Formats: sequence, C-alpha cells, structure tokens
Amino acid sequence: AQTAACTQVSQWRKSTTTEHYRALMERGTGYFDLKKFPAAEQDYDAALTLVPGDALAFASRALTYNAQGGFARALHGLNETITANPDNPVLLYVRALILKAHKMYTRAIEDHGRVIQALPDYADAYNGRAIAYTQSNQGELALADYNKAIALNPANAGYYNNRGIAYRMLNQ
Repeated sequence: AQTAACTQVSQWRKSTTTEHYRALMERGTGYFDLKKFPAAEQDYDAALTLVPGDALAFASRALTYNAQGGFARALHGLNETITANPDNPVLLYVRALILKAHKMYTRAIEDHGRVIQALPDYADAYNGRAIAYTQSNQGELALADYNKAIALNPANAGYYNNRGIAYRMLNQ
C-alpha cells in the first residue's frame, strides 16, 4: 500500500510539474507577445528550473534575449545548448532565425539545412533557408527552397509572396 501511495505522489508531482511548466511557457509567450521581455525571460528561466535542458524553453529564452538587443547573449546560450544537443531542430531553427535577423546568412543557411536533414517535411525550414538565400543573392537556390516549402504547405500564402521576391530578383 505504501508503494502504491508513493507511486501516486510521484505521478501527481510529475503532472503538477508538467502543468506548471506549461503555464510558465504560455505566460512567457504572452509576455513576449506583449513585449514584456523581462517578465517573459523570468518565466522561461523558471520553466528551465522545472524541466532542465528543455529545448523549447532555451529557444524561447534566446528569442527573448535577442528581442531585448542581447544578440551575443542569445547566440552564446544557443551555442552552448546546441553543443550539448547538436541535432536538436528546435534549437537550430531558432539560432537560424536569430542569425538571419543579424544578416549572418551563411550560418543561417547551414542551420536551416541541418533542420531540414532532421525534419525533411518542415516547410518553414525550407522557407527560412530560402529567405537567407534570397538575402545573400542566391536566387536559384532560394527558388528551389520556396518551391519545396510550397509543395509541403500550399496553403501558406507567405511562401508564394517570398517566391515572388525571388522571381523578381532573377528577373523572371
């Protein structure tokens, strides 16, 4: 009977931790959307104390650092986490977004490529890499990735718009 009670308490703690983690992540996202970045950062830090090493919390915190002008801090945190989890597509995707925002297109292209290797049906990764190709004047490569993104998710109008930009770049 005591073992069953211990098991129940353990399961309750786990579900409570999971619910608390979700609540912190949701609230952090809400703060981020409202541009209340210090509050979002606090929630992501708290989520990481509940679920250490969680890729989504690390990625969200990095985006928050970057939104506050902390590019170096965001990149440093992501680099450390990616070193420990080199094939994590969430971390790689967020690092690619941040690199792209700071015009580091070659590195962003590499990270998007690694995401595509891990998740070959993830249309946003093709679109993200295509944007980096477009920004680095590699129109043909951009066009191929936009076409792939559209093939994977034809309902996303943004992909068509982005492809149009690549066509204009190529004078087509």
